[in-house]
Amino acid sequence: MALSESPAIEDLRLLLAIAETGNVTQAAKLFGVSQPSITKRLKVFQGKNALLTSDGTVALTDSGRRVLPAVRELVRHYDQLKSFMKQQVAAPEAICIATGSSASQFFLPAAIAAMRAQVPELEIQVQAIRGKERLSGVLAGTFDLVIVSHDCLQINLARSAEHRVQPKLVVEELARQTLCVVALRGTPEADVLSTTLAGQEFPLSKLCELALIGLDGASGVRRQLERSFASQSTKLSFGPNAAGWLGVKEYARQGLGTGILPLALLSREDTEAFVIRRLSSEVTVNHNLLHREDIDHRHFAALKAAIVSAARQHQDEVTRRWRGLI
Repeated sequence: MALSESPAIEDLRLLLAIAETGNVTQAAKLFGVSQPSITKRLKVFQGKNALLTSDGTVALTDSGRRVLPAVRELVRHYDQLKSFMKQQVAAPEAICIATGSSASQFFLPAAIAAMRAQVPELEIQVQAIRGKERLSGVLAGTFDLVIVSHDCLQINLARSAEHRVQPKLVVEELARQTLCVVALRGTPEADVLSTTLAGQEFPLSKLCELALIGLDGASGVRRQLERSFASQSTKLSFGPNAAGWLGVKEYARQGLGTGILPLALLSREDTEAFVIRRLSSEVTVNHNLLHREDIDHRHFAALKAAIVSAARQHQDEVTRRWRGLI
């Protein structure tokens, strides 16, 4: 009888066991099955051009001995593939977040620490990139979650510019960061700030009296301010780009102008160096969490909840820290 069917991988393992033990009984013990079951499975290797004899001795034929190295190699490669596939299935879930410096400084580390304690196997990848690239990335599906301080107008403009067919995007507000105006004590800018009493909001209309430290032209805060003055004859004056919030603070510390900063970036000790006033609540830094509606990750909802919780706890802590001081 010629080989009438292709042997399964376990049949090949059986052939190797017989070659190594030279005994069907021993092979049956290795496989944990009865000898009649083994004998039935051996038929696939018996007959014309067979690999095993069929005269009652059950031994390798000359063809069997020649093909044995190839059988060993085939089984080895199969086991490698099986091991690889098992590792792939067991690979940890990964969620990619794109953020800016503010969220990284204020609340994202606390959210990641909470998730690591809750789901140690979850891999959270974080990329710090510019806001426009974050928006493009979440729309394209490159990032699972993005945190931006853009307002809704900027978000909608980015969506229109990037995609004709709009993916459904979920936008959730995380927290509102109070902005403040700071100037080095003893400077003319500090005198202007001092005309507003501590505890009162510094009006937007008076910003045009100040030399403002440069905010990035793509900054959401700068765009909000410029829109506020768009219909007025007086315009705001921004100096050279200070390259981020920390740059603004250092420029102000050197007396190079008036800075607009999130209150969260200031410490109680900063009141000794600066005159600080809360900016009108017409302008804020609103941290928003964005993701596509079709995201499908097992721990996605838990990660979102951790970020929301950390952001709001941070906002509450900043409010408590500065209550009654500015």
